[in-house]
Amino acid sequence: MPEGYRLGAAGFVPVPSVPLLPAPPDHNVIDSFLLVDGVVSELGLHIDRFVRSVSGFVSLGVSAAELESMVRACLPQVGEWFPRLECHAVDRGGPCEVYLRVRPAPARRVATRLWVPAGSDPRERPEIKGWDLPALMDMRAEAVRQGADDALLLAAATGDAIETTTGALVAWVGDHLVTADAGVLPSVTWRRTIAGVRAAGIRVVSGAVSVKELRRLPCAVGNALHGWTPVVAIHDSHTVTRSPAPPVDLNRFLR
Repeated sequence: MPEGYRLGAAGFVPVPSVPLLPAPPDHNVIDSFLLVDGVVSELGLHIDRFVRSVSGFVSLGVSAAELESMVRACLPQVGEWFPRLECHAVDRGGPCEVYLRVRPAPARRVATRLWVPAGSDPRERPEIKGWDLPALMDMRAEAVRQGADDALLLAAATGDAIETTTGALVAWVGDHLVTADAGVLPSVTWRRTIAGVRAAGIRVVSGAVSVKELRRLPCAVGNALHGWTPVVAIHDSHTVTRSPAPPVDLNRFLR
């Protein structure tokens, strides 16, 4: 099986290897999704987000529906995979190269430990997945060195926790859920969850909480690979706080 595919005039063409993402100052658009035995949940939402981001710079020459059909035709039907759509150097001003990188799925975790960085969110374009990938990868690598799984992203103006380098962040405040909707990546996982949450009678409030508050609140992180995982600990350079368990497993609401 090829490592990936390159988008051409007639659709995706197999390639023996996919080039590395161009490094800064170039910027890229990406989107990843979990594939298990040929099944992807809400692939169209990932495709829509990818197409919207790319279309702000260049034309793909295909619609979201056409691209989804092309992607599905390339996906393996057996095993666990974590494919990634990539638009390379989207901001160079000319036609960009689009690839589908077919990758084995990493191990999935059932809980998340979060690292509190010293600085605020470094992203220039938080609404575009992939634009600030090098900075986010550096932050997550530091989190892993510190014994955590992921790093919090903190709003520059307030220091509040708004999301993580790889996922949406939600916190239970009393009987309702709080999650940021400004300065964050539009989360496909949250879009797949919110209707079920509201149908269950759980109120959703847009906003963010401070790291101090987050340490005492039940919270969870959601992304395409792991689904929703409860936050079990929050680290910084001085302390480790054990987080209370969320009252509800949000995975029950994923569609």
